[in-house]
Amino acid sequence: MQNLHTEQQDNPPMFGTKPIKSVVFTFWTKMLNLLEVALQGERFKFARIDGQKSLVERSSALKSFRHDDSCTVMIATIGSIGEGVDLTAANFVHLVEPHWNPMLEEQALDRVHRMGQTRDVVATRYLTNDSIEMMVKDIKERKLDLISSSLGHLAGVFDTQN
Repeated sequence: MQNLHTEQQDNPPMFGTKPIKSVVFTFWTKMLNLLEVALQGERFKFARIDGQKSLVERSSALKSFRHDDSCTVMIATIGSIGEGVDLTAANFVHLVEPHWNPMLEEQALDRVHRMGQTRDVVATRYLTNDSIEMMVKDIKERKLDLISSSLGHLAGVFDTQN
């Protein structure tokens, strides 16, 4: 929550500019539930997308996030934000839980960092020392190294330092 507040305070909207918006990605819906409670407690207006939402609910959440200037946060599971979803209304991305598949994380980031994005995108990954998240990170790095060495001519495409 601290980072979301800081983003808003450090980047006040100027006349004629779009407000600062953030997307928070998780792997588990239980984490979304915790985030939802925290966001409500901090009085953030937010939208939510997860695998339990109907197409109508997803569409409504996306519309609210894109067009309602007071809706400054989108929370979503990585698996629920697939191809074709445009989240360029945001320019801050928070990856709260890592995913085993680094390409799914990249696809999630690409929902924000894509054609039509007019601002720099800042991505933050949250990891706790000596945790399962660190183990997942290490496995992902090994996978990316293997991919990079197997496809050497594509070096840099799978850069983990986004």
